Amino acid sequence: MSHLLGTDDVGRDILSRLMYGARLSLLVGCLVVVLSLILGVVLGLVSGYFGGVVDSVIMRVVDIMLALPSLLLALVLVAIFGPSIVNASIALTFVALPHYVRLTRAAVLVEVNRDYVTASRVAGGRRDASDVHQHSS
Repeated sequence: MSHLLGTDDVGRDILSRLMYGARLSLLVGCLVVVLSLILGVVLGLVSGYFGGVVDSVIMRVVDIMLALPSLLLALVLVAIFGPSIVNASIALTFVALPHYVRLTRAAVLVEVNRDYVTASRVAGGRRDASDVHQHSS
């Protein structure tokens, strides 16, 4: 059999058309995951480590984003930005972002409240990333 999935009405190979179309879908999917992961981790680190007003603002924005339906939010963002693959990728990135922010913030809050960080502060250590970085391995 020369065509595994057969051909369409015009005689074009369906498998090759599927593989050609999947390239763009996989690119957009991977791009969305990588961008939302990077932005979500950075925002979660900032929110969890600095706390206070910064944490409140970031988490309220995340709560608002989670309160809205994901598909509706993505459609509104695409309508605002305009129809294109890049704008759709940006919209999907913002829709996936809150989950990474919350997960990273929770991990940072657990690490910042550990005994070695508290002991470092009591002993007169600075409150910066060096005390967390030195003992995290």
